[in-house]
Amino acid sequence: MPFGNLTKMNGNIHHILFKDDELLAEHAALYLTQAIRSFAIASVGIFLPIYIYIISERFVVFNANLVINGLIWGLLYFMLRSLGTLIFSSLLIKTIFSRLHLNRSILLSLVVEIVEIVLWLLSAQNLYLMLVAGLVAGLKVTLYWIPYHVYFVRKFKGGTYGKNIGIRFFLEKFLTGVAPLFGGLIIASLGFNFLFMMSILILLLSALPILLTIHEWKHQEHSIPNILRDFVFNKRYKFMTLGFIGENTELSIYTVAWPILLYIGIASFVKIGALTSITTIISAFMAVAAGKAIDKYGTKLIHGVGVFINTILHIPRVFVRTAFSLYAIDIVDRLNSQFYTIPNIVLSYEKAKRNDRPTDFIIYRELTIHTVITVVCAALAITLSLVDVWRWIFLVAALGSSLVYFMDLDRN
Repeated sequence: MPFGNLTKMNGNIHHILFKDDELLAEHAALYLTQAIRSFAIASVGIFLPIYIYIISERFVVFNANLVINGLIWGLLYFMLRSLGTLIFSSLLIKTIFSRLHLNRSILLSLVVEIVEIVLWLLSAQNLYLMLVAGLVAGLKVTLYWIPYHVYFVRKFKGGTYGKNIGIRFFLEKFLTGVAPLFGGLIIASLGFNFLFMMSILILLLSALPILLTIHEWKHQEHSIPNILRDFVFNKRYKFMTLGFIGENTELSIYTVAWPILLYIGIASFVKIGALTSITTIISAFMAVAAGKAIDKYGTKLIHGVGVFINTILHIPRVFVRTAFSLYAIDIVDRLNSQFYTIPNIVLSYEKAKRNDRPTDFIIYRELTIHTVITVVCAALAITLSLVDVWRWIFLVAALGSSLVYFMDLDRN
């Protein structure tokens, strides 16, 4: 069906179902799509670096040490995902906002995500396809997250963002809390391939709420050179940029190295999945508390505590060896994550909302994030191929985490 007819049909359905409260319906659709999508991704998420690590044992290319070799493969995947995001963002920003809008863009992103999962499946026989999957993931990020953040900033105009983002995180985490355990059980009994196929089916379902409900409007023209000049290289935004640099330095290391360290120390997909599920469900309630606290007290105190704990937790990761220690760190980390992550997003949304070019601000944020991830992953891959210091990279993560508080010093 042509996109024009599909949009017209969706508009009619939307009017019949939600004519009395259009904004509520759109909020619900946004939450629901992200929650369903998160379930599909969460069932795989923490296991993807482990999956790359396991299959890399047959592709010893970068280092004779299998742990380091696996880490480098994982870093290269995430590096190429961010590099792909930078490339596709530069090429497609105008098309996304002038022609596709949110619902079509997200629909295409889900199709691209399915292609990426198929490439994961094929990578078991040829790990170089995982690098192709990384580039494909860059297109997915461009089509999904940039319009999603922009839509959230522009539609949620009432009140403050803390409560709204707290609710969003609660729904995502509560509904997806069982996903890691579900994923671990599926992997243990039926294998990675079956889990990947289940994720594809769930992703298809996640498209329905937004396709039937969301309506976007035309945007202004967006120019990457202007965004670079007015935001990335503008001294007014130096603290925000420094915060983004720190946040994504930490994220680059945590995303790849922590699941692998859990796998080495615990060596059970079911136990890792159960641990992640339990702590995720508990943290769902912390998300609501964090959102309300931010609205009441502001971000500085809440964020300061979250950043401090998040930073300190990286230090013992260098030394821990026992399963009990890994459990303890992961539990504290996930409970604290709401006081670290939610303020990051609230600050980004509030800065964007106060800016007279909110969409350009979100694009600036995404460009900065993925430039940092590209550079950090590349630098770590090169370093680890030369020097056996893989556990010590958590100290770099701690340094990055400490820089995140600079977001609170931004006066824009």
